Amino acid sequence: MTDTAMPSYGASPEEWATFDLLLGLTEDLLPVVSNPNAVISPDSKMKALGKTPSRYNRLRQVAGFSNWTTYKATSADVARWSGEDYGICLQTRTIRALDVDIDDPDMSAKVRERIEAVLPGVCARTRPNSSKFLVPVEIRGEYAKRIIKTAQGAIEFLAGGQQFVAAGTHPSGARYTWVPYLPVSLPLLAPEAFEALWSSLVAEFGIEEVRTQANNRKGILAQAVSGDPVALALIERDMVLSHEPDGRMHIVCPFAEEHSDDGSESATTYFPAHTGGYEHGNFKCLHAHCADRSNADYLRALGMEENPADDFEALGDAPSGNVAPSSWPEAVDLEALDSIDALPPRFIIPDWLPEGTATLFAGHGGAGKSGMALHLSSCISLGEPFFGLQPVQRRVLYLSCEDRAEMLHWRLSHICDFMKITLKDLKDHLYLLDLVGKDSLLYNKDPRTGKYITPAFRSLKERISDYKAEVLVVDGIADTFAGNENSRGDVKQFVNMLIDVVPLNGALILVGHVAKPATILGSKSSEGYSGSTGWHNSVRARWYLYPEQTEDESAKANRLILALQKSNYGLTDQSIAFEWHTPSHLFVGTQQQPSTPQEKACLNEREQHQVLATIVACQKAGVKVPGAMQGHTTAVGFLRVHPEWPVSLRADRRETRARAKDHLTALLQHGLIRQGRSWSENRNSMQVLEATEEGVSLVEGSDLVVGGDEK
Repeated sequence: MTDTAMPSYGASPEEWATFDLLLGLTEDLLPVVSNPNAVISPDSKMKALGKTPSRYNRLRQVAGFSNWTTYKATSADVARWSGEDYGICLQTRTIRALDVDIDDPDMSAKVRERIEAVLPGVCARTRPNSSKFLVPVEIRGEYAKRIIKTAQGAIEFLAGGQQFVAAGTHPSGARYTWVPYLPVSLPLLAPEAFEALWSSLVAEFGIEEVRTQANNRKGILAQAVSGDPVALALIERDMVLSHEPDGRMHIVCPFAEEHSDDGSESATTYFPAHTGGYEHGNFKCLHAHCADRSNADYLRALGMEENPADDFEALGDAPSGNVAPSSWPEAVDLEALDSIDALPPRFIIPDWLPEGTATLFAGHGGAGKSGMALHLSSCISLGEPFFGLQPVQRRVLYLSCEDRAEMLHWRLSHICDFMKITLKDLKDHLYLLDLVGKDSLLYNKDPRTGKYITPAFRSLKERISDYKAEVLVVDGIADTFAGNENSRGDVKQFVNMLIDVVPLNGALILVGHVAKPATILGSKSSEGYSGSTGWHNSVRARWYLYPEQTEDESAKANRLILALQKSNYGLTDQSIAFEWHTPSHLFVGTQQQPSTPQEKACLNEREQHQVLATIVACQKAGVKVPGAMQGHTTAVGFLRVHPEWPVSLRADRRETRARAKDHLTALLQHGLIRQGRSWSENRNSMQVLEATEEGVSLVEGSDLVVGGDEK
């Protein structure tokens, strides 16, 4: 095999691995086209290359990365981007940065000396043709952008909603470098220490007052909503408390004097036109006194109903109590979509738990659903595996309507012992609400008015906002849904209103019971739910927990089977067998292997394709795959840690290693991979595996699941 040197403007595999795996910043990473010779798409609003999140469209033209401030990357994203010669953008969500934009080398050196006095040995991003540099640091809390003007440039503090290029090529053609070396960790700076450092920089180098983005909030907001006179009026009257990246404004309610309590800052919200799914502006207040107020009521309270702007349609009354606005959105802009890459379905748990939608977890009463759901929630909240399933880490809000805090404590203590963690480790990751004996009805349709939003639902929205929860687990349906379970309309409204409050990178898990026929039929039943088929149709994935059938029907089953009965975006031929483990006080599961020849053939084909896809991904990222089948460093051992590797082959057991080796042998025999040799700089050779052109084409032309992450 001959290595061909190709021009590279993006981040190196080592740089991607550093920020993704070593520093654990996967969710905050984004791609940036660093190639100064790339062509910006004529449909894009981008003005320059190499400084803001961007990617190639299908014509290899550059387009901006839309809604990047709310995007959370996955390992699959990073694997794809690292193979496309992209640079790395890092969002400043928790990792902030001091960006020293000073041209004078002497002043730049003095600023760096001042920073290093507080952060000794800190790594800095530089480039060889400039004295400018950037220092990343972890600072927790809410911060806004700050700027110090100096005699030779500026010192900028990058905070929430911003980003910086961590690796790649500057538009001048110079590569970014890190001195003294790529960071292996980033310093944590306490808020007090940061303020002291910032004050010293102002005192020593500043020539003008420190400016922060928050000082100019009115102007920025006014520019963003210049076409909405109601929003402009709210800004001018200082009624805006805060705003979200999507444009919504949390405001002082005009009827605040009637509220029974102060509530949270986000209790009253104004959605400017074309935000939050509304064609026109819309008010929402979570306080009970405002539950029946219309948009016209708010406008009258603001004294605006008689003077709408000529280019702004007066707000009409939305159907009272409905989650969705009455107006449908505009048609999807296909021309705009044509300029960006199509994103595959994303999962929090491959195949089992899709992002941004609902999943139904149904089973027999008393079978152990609540305990399993709590165990699963703990795993998701920390990104820890759940009996062979590897979730992406997400903050979880768990509504317990059947178990009180004491029982949750008992169960969670055993779960933590099993996971070898402490309850404290779950703090700020898993939020439990004991709703036993409380008003837990999230949906209760009033036959007189048709309204179905309840006070409990308003409380739920507040908690999701306060906790910044991403996955909502509702245990269970019977305690929160007071509609007609046999009415498709009621079921659809209930599921949709809950999906609406879950962020796009999150998920909804509904825990419920099965119908009586299913309790009798067990595994023979395809209906692992109770009530209308609306439950089946309204969710994108459905899990069914049932006792394993025995030959002696009168004997009690020793095992429970959790089957994936529906997965719109993944494969369904999967299940986990659970047995009660007395020492742990838990159901402990193992993934089941296929039993029929057809199931075995399907699994074999799927695994083989994913093994090939892993080799292709490594090849595109410039990573050499060792070709040895035996010894210290084998192909299987090397590939097993990559995200594309099939979940069913990740266990480090003799039988899985043997099956993976058989797949590699089959791929060699079919000419989809080949063995070659690679030489290092000191001319040492190593046997490697690489995909053939036919193998690469097979992977790129397939929509089969890769690593269990996509379909």
